[in-house]
Formats: sequence, C-alpha cells, structure tokens
Amino acid sequence: FEHILESLANVTSPSVQQSSTSVNALNRLALEGILSVIDSIAQKCKAGKGTANNGGMFTLGDADDLVSELSEETDPSDVATAWTTDGSTSNNPYDDLGRWQVAEETHKLAQERKRQKHMLAQVASVFNKAIRNDWISMGVELELFPPPPNDDDDDDNNNTNKNNKRPKLLAQFLFSAPHLDKVQMGLWLSKGPPDKYPLNGQVLTEFTKLYDFKNIGFSVALRKFLAKFRLPGEAQCIDRLMEAFSAELYAQQQGGVGSKQPEDDGGDDSKKLPFNSADAVFAMAFSTIMLNTDLHNPGMKDEKRMTLEQFVRNNRGLNEGEDFPREFLEDLYAEIQTNELMVQRDFMEMIRRHQEDAETLPAKHWEGILSRAHEPAYFTPAAEAHSRTMEATVHDRDMFVTIARTVTRCISDVFVRSTSDALVVRTLVGFQQMAKICVYFDLDETFNEILQILLGHGRDYIMSCIALEYAGYEGGQILAGDTDTSEATPAPPVVVANASSPDSVNNAPIPKEFLIKSPSWAETTEIVGSAAHRGLLALDCGFTLIRTQPDRIRDSWPTLIECLCALRDARALPERVIFLDDFADSRGNLLVLSPFAKQSQRRLDEYYKSLSDRDNRRGWFGGLLNAISKRNLNEPASETLFTGEVEGGDPANEKELSTFSQSLLHVTKRAKLEQVVLMRPKNLPLAKQTIRALLDAIDAYPYFEDPIFEQHAVYSLELALLSLISNRDRVVELYPMFLLKFDAVLEGGTRRDGQIESTERHIPTPFLMERVVVSILRSCIHLYDIPEIRAQLRTSLHLLMSLPPSFTRYVSDRIACGMAIFLSQKFHLLESSNEWSFITDMLNSLAYYGPARGFVFDGIANTVESQMADGVPQAEEGDEDDPRVLGDDGSEMLNKLLLKFVFGTYQNDMSLSIPAMMCLENLYRHTVHLSYKISGRTEELKKAKTFTVPDQESWQNNAVAFYSVCRNLDANASRQGTDCFQRFIASTEMSSISDEKWLLLLVLIVNKQPAITAEETRVNCCTILCKILLMTIAHLTSKKGNHEDLTDVVNQMALLVGENLREGRRGSVSPLFESTLQSVTFLCNHLVSNEYTGDKEYGSWVSDTLLSELEKFGAAGAAQRNLA
Repeated sequence: FEHILESLANVTSPSVQQSSTSVNALNRLALEGILSVIDSIAQKCKAGKGTANNGGMFTLGDADDLVSELSEETDPSDVATAWTTDGSTSNNPYDDLGRWQVAEETHKLAQERKRQKHMLAQVASVFNKAIRNDWISMGVELELFPPPPNDDDDDDNNNTNKNNKRPKLLAQFLFSAPHLDKVQMGLWLSKGPPDKYPLNGQVLTEFTKLYDFKNIGFSVALRKFLAKFRLPGEAQCIDRLMEAFSAELYAQQQGGVGSKQPEDDGGDDSKKLPFNSADAVFAMAFSTIMLNTDLHNPGMKDEKRMTLEQFVRNNRGLNEGEDFPREFLEDLYAEIQTNELMVQRDFMEMIRRHQEDAETLPAKHWEGILSRAHEPAYFTPAAEAHSRTMEATVHDRDMFVTIARTVTRCISDVFVRSTSDALVVRTLVGFQQMAKICVYFDLDETFNEILQILLGHGRDYIMSCIALEYAGYEGGQILAGDTDTSEATPAPPVVVANASSPDSVNNAPIPKEFLIKSPSWAETTEIVGSAAHRGLLALDCGFTLIRTQPDRIRDSWPTLIECLCALRDARALPERVIFLDDFADSRGNLLVLSPFAKQSQRRLDEYYKSLSDRDNRRGWFGGLLNAISKRNLNEPASETLFTGEVEGGDPANEKELSTFSQSLLHVTKRAKLEQVVLMRPKNLPLAKQTIRALLDAIDAYPYFEDPIFEQHAVYSLELALLSLISNRDRVVELYPMFLLKFDAVLEGGTRRDGQIESTERHIPTPFLMERVVVSILRSCIHLYDIPEIRAQLRTSLHLLMSLPPSFTRYVSDRIACGMAIFLSQKFHLLESSNEWSFITDMLNSLAYYGPARGFVFDGIANTVESQMADGVPQAEEGDEDDPRVLGDDGSEMLNKLLLKFVFGTYQNDMSLSIPAMMCLENLYRHTVHLSYKISGRTEELKKAKTFTVPDQESWQNNAVAFYSVCRNLDANASRQGTDCFQRFIASTEMSSISDEKWLLLLVLIVNKQPAITAEETRVNCCTILCKILLMTIAHLTSKKGNHEDLTDVVNQMALLVGENLREGRRGSVSPLFESTLQSVTFLCNHLVSNEYTGDKEYGSWVSDTLLSELEKFGAAGAAQRNLA
C-alpha cells in the first residue's frame, strides 16, 4: 500500500523542473485517490465512548449486517455480531471454533447477506412504482416483514408483538434499503391524516427514531433528516414530516425516554440546542425552510431576500414565549445562506442533469459513499448503530504515520499549484482531515507540520496584502511564497496569474462566501475566489486548528507569531491586542511616541513599501501593478499607509480598512486568537509554552540588518506580557523567564565586551529596549502585590538605573509615568526604608529630565492625596490596620522630594513650586496625625487645635520651604505661600519646637527679605515676621540665654521696618507703609500690655526700639495713641 501511495504521490507532485506547471487531470485524479484514503481514516476518528486517543483496537460487525435483524433464527454467536467493542476475546469465535469452521460460518453468512440484499432490491423496485402498498405485500411474501395482525387470532400477545414490530421493520427498510425513490418515500411517509392512514404515521414515527441527532447542530440535523427523501409540495404533508422530526430531535437533545438513545458518550455540551419544547423545534424547522426558499429562489431579486434582522425578528417569542439566542439565529442564517437545503442526488442523476462541475463530481460521490458507510446498517436502530460505529484502530494509525509525510507534501504541492477554486478547497479539507487524525492519535509532530504549512501560506498572504496596500492598490491575486520558517525574515510572496491577463488577476474576488461561513466550512465544495486568495483560507484553517487544539502547538509557534505580527502590521487584529499598551498622563492622553518608536515604524513602512517597488515588478507583479495603474489612471492613488500610531485612528474600525484588511480582520476575530494567546487556562505548562515561544522571538538580539525584527519582537514581547498578566497565579514560575530576557536586552544594548559604554553610541534596537523598560514597569504595577516575586521585580527596576543617559532622556517620560503609577498604587507594599530609598532615588534622578518631572510630581501628589479625605488626613479616622496608610519611611522620603520641587532644585524649575507646597502641607498634616495615631492619642487628636511636632528637623525644613514661597516675587504665589505658612505655624505646638529652631526661623525671615520693589511680597514677609515674633517672644525672653540672639533679630527688624516706611512714604502713602505701621504698632502695644507674659523689661526695650523707627517717619504718634 505504501508503494501505491508513493506512486500516486509521484503523479500528484511533479519533478522540480515541472513544479511551476499547473495541475492537470492526471494530477487531480491521483490527488483524489490520496484524499480518499485520508477521508476513510478521518471518518473513523470519532471522539466518544470506546475511543482511545492512542488508537486502541475497537472492533465491530459489518455495516451491511442484515442477518441479526431479519432472521430470528440467526445464531447470536455469528462472526458479524461476536466481536466486542473493547477488542476483548471473551466472545471471539476464534476461541471456540477452529479456523476452518470460522471460514465456513463466514461463507454461510455472506451467502445469507447476498440473498437478503436481492430480496430488498425486489421490494425497492415495487416501492418505486408507487402502486399503493404492494411493496409491503411482497415483503411479507419474501418474509422480510411480518404479515398484518389477524383480528381472528386468539393469541393477543402474538398480535401485540406483530403490531409493534411491523412498523419498525417497515421504517428500517425505508431508512436503509438501497435504490429507493426519494420522491416516493417522502409521499408515502407523509401520507395522512394518521387516523385514516395509521400505518403510515406509525412508520414515520419509527423512521425518525432511526436518526441519530445527538450532539449535532440544528441545521445539520435538518439536512440529515431531509437527505433521505424529498419534501412533498403539500403543506399538510410537510407538517406531518416536520412534527415527527421535531418530536424526535427534541427528545434526543433532551435525552428523553421516547427515543432509543446511546449511552452518554461525553459529547460536547456546547452543541445542546436552545429549544424549550418540540413545538419550538417545529416552528424553527418551518422558519428555516422558509428562509431557505427565500434566500435561494432564483426568481427573486437580491434586495428583496430576507435579511438577518428580518429572520431574527420573525422568530421572536417562538421558543415557548422566549426568544432564541441571537448567536444561534445568526449561525443558522449564515449556514442556510451559504449552503442551500436540498436532498442529495444520486451520482448518475448529477451526470444526467449536468448540474455540477465535472471536476467536483468524484469528490461529492465519494463523500456520499463514505457517509452511507457510516449510517446505521439495514434494519439497525440508530441507538444500536451508534454504539457499534466503526472506530479507527492502531492499524489506521500505523498506516497514517507511514504515509503522512508523503501525503502532506502532495497536498501542499497541489494547494500551491492549482488554479481551481474547488481543488484548492479540497486540499484544505484534506489538511483539516489530516489534522483530525493527528488529534485522534496524538501525533503532535505531524499536526504541527500541517499547521506550519497553513500558517506559512497565511503569513505570506498577509505580507502581500500589506505590500499591495502600501503601493496603493486594492485588488490582486495573492499566492503563497516560500513557507520556510527557518529564515528570520519571510521571503516576499509572489503575485501570479491564473488567467491570461493581469486584468483577470486584479478582478479575482475575495471569497465573500467564505467570510460569512462558520469556521467549519469543510463541507463546501467550492468557494469562488479560493484559488486567488488561498492564503486567506489557509490562514483561517490554521487559526481554526489553533483555536480548537491550542495545547498541541509546538514547533509551529514561530510561524504563528510571525502571522500575528504581520496581522498587526496589516491592522487586522482585534482592538484589544493590536495596540501596544502604553502609559497616559493624568488627563488620560496617551504619551507622545518616542523618537525610537517613530524610527522603528518608519523602517517597517520602508520595508513594506520596498516590496512593491523592488525589481520583481518585471514579472506578473509588474503586470498586475501596470494593469491596475491603467484602470485607475484617473483615480487618485491611496495615501493611507500604516503608521502604527494610535493617533492615526481606530484600526478596529473596519470602515477605515482596505478590503484585504477587512477580510483578515474577519478571520482573526472569528478565530478569537486573543483567547488562545492571552487567556490561557490555569495550566502552568501551557502558560510556559506560550510565553517561552513569544520571548524566543527576541533570542537573536540584536538584529542589526532585519528591518522588521524590532517591531515584531516588540509585539511578541507585548503578547508575552499580556499572557503573563493573565496568569497571575503562575507568575512565580513564569516571571524568571522575563527577568532573563529583560537583562539580556537592556544589558546587551548598553554593554560592549562586558563593559558598560560610557560614550554615546548607536543602540541597534532602541525601541525594543524602550518596550522592555515599559514592560518592567507594567510588571511591577500589576504584580508587585505578589510577595514571592517582589525581589525579582526590584531586580528588574534596578536594570533601569543602569541605562545610559543618552537613551534615558528619550524615554524618561515613560519611565516616570510608570513609576508614578507604581508609586500611587503600590506605595503601601514598600515595607522597608531600603525599598523607599531606592524608589526615591529613581524618582529623584528622573525629575532632572524635563519631560519626566511632571509625572514624578503627579505620582507623589496622588500618593499623598490618597491619604486625605475631604481635606482631612485619613489617619485620623481610619482603621489602625489599614494597609493603604503611608508610613513614616514613605512620608519622610516623599517629603524630601517635595522640598526639592518647592525650592526648584530640578533645573531651577519653579513651575511646580505652589502645587508642591500644597502637597507638602498635606503630607505634613498626615505625618502629624499618623504620629498621634501610632502613640494612641487619637482622642487627644480630635480635640487639639495645635499639634506636637513629630520631627523638628522635618518641621524646620518645611517652614523654610513655605517661607521661600512667601518670598516669591509673584504676588499671587506669595499670597498662597503666606497663607500656607501661617496655617503651618498656627497648627504647631510651640513647646514642641526648641528655642534654637524658633530663633533660626526668625533669623531666616529677617535676613531673607524680598526686594523692596516687590511691594505685596514685602508686606507678606513683614506680616509673617511680626506674627511669629508676637507668638514666640514671651517664651523666648523667659530664658536669658536667648536674649542675645533675640536682640540681633530685633535690631535687624528695626532696620527692616525703617526701610519699609521709607519706601512707603515716597509720594502718596502706599499699602507697604500702612501694613508695616499696623503690624509693628500692634506688636509694640502687645509688648507693653498686661497680656504680655514674658520679660517685661525686655519687652519694653523691644517696643521702644521699634517705636523709634516709627518716630523717624512721624508715625510714632499713632502708636502712642493706640498704646493709650
């Protein structure tokens, strides 16, 4: 047999010199022979009870077994019925009979079968003549059927048995006997009404029980039912047939007792139909027949045919008052629209009526033969036949393994060379059947070889589509190029002709019939446009295999990844997976593309553009472009190229896509690839396999010359990360793979000969490095709450600190944005001072880059804001065990960063000074409240108006920062700083601050005054000085040791007052003069009043010193009047 297959293969696949020739009739016939063998094996590969995936023996009786049903005298130990379904030998006749005795019994059995078939043919001939029920009489005469019950027979039990068996045997005859006229069968079965023709009704009921409707779809069941006969034209007859069909289908789908059901075979529950009653089945059956008539009536105009929405609307409330699921109705509409409901015709009838393409007849006839071979045997109920259906054995497995490589080569060769739509589809069906066999026998290596071929053709088709669109063309006939997946960059596909002119190439339509079908389109014989767009069909076939068998993907991963990357370039992936996830600013706007991203996309654009410009224009590719150019001479060229930028529009919007891209997008959406790649089941080996395959796309880093490597490596990394995040429960085992890859890319891009580069040099793939940086940050954002991998995540973050400044400055905004998100969401997980110190160092370094500074501040501000509720620190009212509370270490570190923003430390940038001051004030309040809460003074906190300072150094630094804003020359900024400073001082418990700190603050204020020309700022600073002195002088003068420093402050203050008054008296009296006079007068009056509790003598000296300055400008009188 192997030699026969090899001969057929040699006929099918020509020599290398002839490989460019088209498929001839001899090649086609040889291919049909090969595919017939594959069909026969695939038909026996069924999943169910008694089927072993390893191909274990499953033996059974002959499909044409009549004896056990027709002859009650047949010995039950006959060879045809003796075998058991598990291959055991307990009933095997070889155990009890000698070899010659078995041969004799087999010969007798064959003779009996031959006699029985001859009698069946005689009865069928009479039946076809439609002479009443003469065929029944002949069957009785030949002892095929029992005679009608005799009313005079006294044996009631005998009559009952005859009444029960007679309709069953008649139904079995109509169901299985060969050469019956289908029109006559339909008329006889539907004859009624039942009260007038009871036998016909009984036979119809038994006839429907012979069907096996379990675990199949509704349209498949209806086609199966109608395939045995032709529907009569009379409505009442159709009613009776549909009623019987509906009752039986509903009973079998529901597992009812009304039908002989096989034991549960572990079928797919997803195929359970949504019917609530047999009446609902009946309504849907009639609705489907009406839809079929409407859609396929050749006399009706297309615009008047029933639409999907009309079909859905017509079936509302027919499911026992409920609506059928829309998905069910959509699938049913698509199936009927694509494949008309019709009774299968005999092969000779097809030829006589010339209604089929000659080259499709052998395939259709062979399919019919195979389907009849697996129907229930003559006079065998469906339930029994179901349990005895032939299954593939280990011998089938051995045969398939022997021929698989040869058959794969032959089918692939014809797939590439054929110009026939039907033959292209036939080869794809062959691939599907081979894959089915591989799944049944666990032949994953062969399965992946088939998958690689399909995906390789699909990949080349996608790249051809992109090249044509870059060239500005919508049409073209795309055939696969070299599918060798060993090359880093796939070979450019070719565009060839299947006709005599380039115009016919351009006019080759995309197979729209294919696009509206369900993924299981293998039963279709021909799809117009299949040869021209075979790569599209191959892609869909491959994706269908992946979606249904994701666990079996092994060696085909690289080709699958290439397909995914090419689909992204064509904007033909669902929105969820087409974009690279990126960071956005506080207003939700995505960050601007980096120079690295733009450069990488430009290289990709140039590569695809070059495919349409290179010198292979001279062949059919050139003919195609020239033909299109002539036809579109007066039409503007398309300017829509792939930019890869989010700003370019939503690629998921099909209206903006080319015809090619729309077709590809339809395929990918239907395949639901994102569920295969991202939403992996919670199975560690599967997740590892997916992620390792995606990360392996970056193994050959860096690729200096490959123009598409960087973009495709970036996308592979994106998919790998999404898969990781989708498998959170497995990240402990999965993340180490990422850490190794991150280190290899970042260190590889910044090192040479093991040394970190200190000079700015060309980085080969900076965009890939950028995306690795983003991936590290996203990993931390999503996974830092998993304690087991925090150390590895911190190691990843440390890699970012080693990036060269020449690279970092272009991606600093993304790093800062990611760190800001990480900080605001995960700050409560930073448990040690070392962790906080590291994060603070990163943020501090990033803040020196202008694009990153705002993001750093936003991260700090959001973190602080999370600790406030309506302007009140949450620590005051929160749960003591709240894990989201910002602790002492975090508060201290963030306080240091905010001080730098207030002082404008980062490149003298004062733009964030005011927001930083407000944030610093809230952070200080949170710190104070947290200290009360930790010390157990919550009740005291609720009543207090001033608060004990937890850290004097931090308090002093904050006071200096607030005062620096008071000194701002901008009047508005100074005003806000003054208000903040006053709130800060007013909330401080004076005794909790040392005298030294108070004196240092006074010295700072009196010596750091704004320019005299900034009048309002000067007023604010003078007011602050007077208020602080008023607040602290009583306490400070109570200790003699403070007098010396305090005297220096008072003398400096007197000079300041004099300067203000002098400047304020120039011309008219200014606000500076009035404000200084009021503040100083109030202070002097207080120092000599009874309310003053400090050193009286020292207080009088201070008052006299300041009043003397007022007298110089004639303002002392007002002060004296106030004093009196």
